[in-house]
Amino acid sequence: MRGLRTTGYTTRWWRENSGIEGVGDQGVDIADSLTVGLVAMCRVKFAGESRDAVASLYPTAEEARITCAIVDTASRGRDMNFEYLAEGKGATVTAGFGKDGITLCDPNRAGEGAEQVFQRIYDRPI
Repeated sequence: MRGLRTTGYTTRWWRENSGIEGVGDQGVDIADSLTVGLVAMCRVKFAGESRDAVASLYPTAEEARITCAIVDTASRGRDMNFEYLAEGKGATVTAGFGKDGITLCDPNRAGEGAEQVFQRIYDRPI
């Protein structure tokens, strides 16, 4: 799995194409991601390189899926907490990340049952 280059400043596991890997802030700017994508397109269109030859420059859909799930979960939690704060309630929505995937936890919905409190966002191990 190559480092995901479209997430801005996020703490996560990453591996460079050179094989160096770690956990931490990769802090790659979205503009860099767009530049890399443009370079890959130009190499295919103008230099005649194959798609496989430039594949290491950008993440695959599978590699990017977890990043999208994390961003989606964060935005849902943010929106719910904003709504609860506007209603005078606490910002209690949070998310759990683990072997069972990503679960959004909303204790404000306790009266609606466990399925409403614990909403599965992503069902693959993190």
